[in-house]
Amino acid sequence: MPLNPSVVIVGAGPSGSSTAFHLLEHGVQDVLVLDKASFPRDKLCGGGLTRKAQQELDRMGVYDDKVATEAYHVPKPYIVMPSGNALYARPREDKLTQMLVLNRRILDEILMRRARQRGAEIREGVEVTELVREDGRCAGVRTRDGEIFSADVVVVAAGARSARLRPDGARSVELVALEGRYSGEPIEHGTACLVFEEAFTPQYGWVFPESEKIVNVGVAVMGRGKAKELRARLKVMVSKYLPRHLGEACVSCRTTGFPIHASYKIDHLVDGNVLYVGEAGSLADPLTLEGISQALVSGRHAAGSIAAYLRTGEASCLGAYQETVRRELRHFAYMRWVAAILKRRSGARLLEAVLRRTPKWLVDEKRFASP
Repeated sequence: MPLNPSVVIVGAGPSGSSTAFHLLEHGVQDVLVLDKASFPRDKLCGGGLTRKAQQELDRMGVYDDKVATEAYHVPKPYIVMPSGNALYARPREDKLTQMLVLNRRILDEILMRRARQRGAEIREGVEVTELVREDGRCAGVRTRDGEIFSADVVVVAAGARSARLRPDGARSVELVALEGRYSGEPIEHGTACLVFEEAFTPQYGWVFPESEKIVNVGVAVMGRGKAKELRARLKVMVSKYLPRHLGEACVSCRTTGFPIHASYKIDHLVDGNVLYVGEAGSLADPLTLEGISQALVSGRHAAGSIAAYLRTGEASCLGAYQETVRRELRHFAYMRWVAAILKRRSGARLLEAVLRRTPKWLVDEKRFASP
C-alpha cells in the first residue's frame, strides 16, 4: 500500500476536530477526518465547558461569535461537599465565564465546521473498523465498507468506544454515567452544581442547566453493570436538587447511560505512528469526569507533534506528544488520593477546610436537606 504524506483522524468530535484544526494551523494540508455519524448528532454528555475549555475554544476562533452566544452562562457554579456545604467559585474579571453549558449536538457541529472551514476534508457516515498494519507500522485504516485510507499518521479520536483500536496493554478507569434532561426553571439562575455528598462519592452527580427551561441531571459510578444503582442515585439527584415539579417532565422521555474512560496514569497515547487523543486515550478527568477541555488540549498537542514529525521524519517527535500531555495534565496522578479522601468523612472535612482557605472558592454554609 503506498503511503502518502497525510494524516487520517478517526472521529470528528472535540478531540478530532481540534487535532485537524491545529494541524492545518501548522501547515499540514492533507488532513482527512472520518466519522461514523452525520452531523449534527446527539452525544451523551453533561456539556460543561470549564475555563480551560473556553480558552481552547478561543484559540480555535469559535468562542466569541459561536460558543459564547449559544451556551448557557454559569457565573456561579458550585460544589456540594460531603458535609452538604456549598463552595462557590470566586468570580474573575475577564471575558470568560466560570462555566458554560452547551449541548454536545451544538458544540460538536461548531467544532467540526470550524475544522472543515480551515481546510480539513471531513467525511461523515464513514465508520472505521480497524487499523491496517504493514511491516510493523500502521499504514492506514479500513472502514466497514472495506475501503482503505492510507496515512503517514493515524489519530484515534473516537471517544470511549474506541476499544478495538486501542493498543495492547492500554488500561483505563471505566465508569458509567446516567443522565436525564428535564424541563422547567433551573434551581437558581446562572448556577450549576457538582455534588460530592456521601451518597455519591467517590464519583458525583451534576445539575447543568442548558437553558432557562432545560436542565441536564446526571450521576456516575465506577465500573459496569450498575444500572440499578445508577437509577437510584439519579432519583435522589432529581428529588433533592431540583424543584419537585421539575422531575415530572423529562424532555428525552427516558434516561440514558453511557461509558466514560478516565485514567490516573497517562500512558499508551502513542503506538508507533498512531496517536490517541481525548477519551480514546482515557483523558477524562478521573474525579470530575470532565473531558472536553482535555480533548481540545490533547488534540492541539497531537497536532504539534505530528507536524514536527512530518517535517523531520523523527519518530521522537510523536513520542513527545505523550510527555507534553502528561506534563499538562499532571494533576491526574493526584485524583486517586482526592477520591480516597472524599470516601472518608474525616478526610472530606479536612479537604473542605483546605478549600475554604483557597482564594478560588467562596463558602456558602447552607445545607441541602434530604428529600
